[in-house]
Amino acid sequence: MDAIEINFFAKCAQLAYLEPKESKPKFKELGLKVVKYYDVNGAQAYLLDGEERSVLAFRGTEPKEKSDIFADLNALRDPEPTGGRVHQGFQGEVDKLWGSIVADLARRRISHNLYVCGHSLGAAMATIAAGRLYTGLVDTKCVFKKLYTFGSPRLGNRRWLKFVKDMPHVRCVNNNDLVPKVPPALMFYKHHGELCYFNCYGYIRQTSMWQRFKDQLRGRRRALKKGQPFDGVYDHVMTEYIRSIKTNLED
Repeated sequence: MDAIEINFFAKCAQLAYLEPKESKPKFKELGLKVVKYYDVNGAQAYLLDGEERSVLAFRGTEPKEKSDIFADLNALRDPEPTGGRVHQGFQGEVDKLWGSIVADLARRRISHNLYVCGHSLGAAMATIAAGRLYTGLVDTKCVFKKLYTFGSPRLGNRRWLKFVKDMPHVRCVNNNDLVPKVPPALMFYKHHGELCYFNCYGYIRQTSMWQRFKDQLRGRRRALKKGQPFDGVYDHVMTEYIRSIKTNLED
């Protein structure tokens, strides 16, 4: 997998947590200009345009934002327009912004193929939005290219996966990150995308489920030695994802 590409979209997902005044100069450093900042009842995203690509970046969970917490906890499933069912809370956050996003894309406010990204709740929102774009649910006058997510929870059922199974998606998981383990698979929630797994040393590795289990045990032991008892929470932080990605850039 291309660590340079992953690093670029990880930075976009990280900057999505900032307010426009602070994020605009940082996005500019990445060669992107802010076309639109969406902020509706606790749901946020950025529409960005650059010389080579356009990006739709969704903001993740903010602990002080009550609507984010309620969205995370609302694990009922609702029918998704693409087909199948998805997490009701995540879908509701996308729907708050969807009308404005579609209108802006239809007005050709971006110049290039569209990439979508996000972290945590933002990753779940990005996946639902990308699915709608990929399946051609709406005429947006833009071409969806690829989805990059970081620390995404499970969000849809098996039937939903059938409709988006070929959608290009790099799903990054950092060692013991707790969030990709919820909602539980026993609730019939599934993951989508090509797994990009960062091991306990920060390297991207193609691993079996058993190999990941052993690596996660190593990660827990390493964390305890560093005085980090809550490894699953620590590994979920966006700065830890970027730290792991940089390990691969330096290799």
